[in-house]
Amino acid sequence: MTKRTEDQWIAELNSQLRKDMDYQEGMAFVPYPEGAKGGDMSGYSTTGPFDLMGIYARVAHKVFSR
Repeated sequence: MTKRTEDQWIAELNSQLRKDMDYQEGMAFVPYPEGAKGGDMSGYSTTGPFDLMGIYARVAHKVFSR
């Protein structure tokens, strides 16, 4: 498995999210805390309606299980 930076993980999550059949405009994975980059991130958050959380979970599972 290739080592990825935190920024690369966010980019991959968003790339796969946009390919998901249930993707809606405005959905995105974003660094947490807001504005963090690289090693300053403690995780990620999401944008978009809360009721779409299942889509984010599906995409994150797909990306992180590779």
